[in-house]
Amino acid sequence: MKIESEVTMTHIVFFKLKESTPENQDQLAAILNKMQGKIDLVHEMEVGKDFLHSDRSFDVALIVRLDKENLDAYQNNALHCACKKEFAPLVDYSKTVDFE
Repeated sequence: MKIESEVTMTHIVFFKLKESTPENQDQLAAILNKMQGKIDLVHEMEVGKDFLHSDRSFDVALIVRLDKENLDAYQNNALHCACKKEFAPLVDYSKTVDFE
């Protein structure tokens, strides 16, 4: 059983694909979902694909909830780094929001 600290945070990453296609959305989501349940520092993880495709939309979003003091360890986690390397050819850029 995980014991949560008093300072749980939310880390959100929005991804813009080089080519915004349903296939590329699926591929990126599948890569991100490889982390699901495999990084002990993470309390919750959710991956979502955009369906509106508006001018303001990003293509895929990742939401991670973890203890604030574990953010650096999560960023440097071997599986997280491997997934970033794997999806890099698909992604044009990303933006993040981190909040308590």
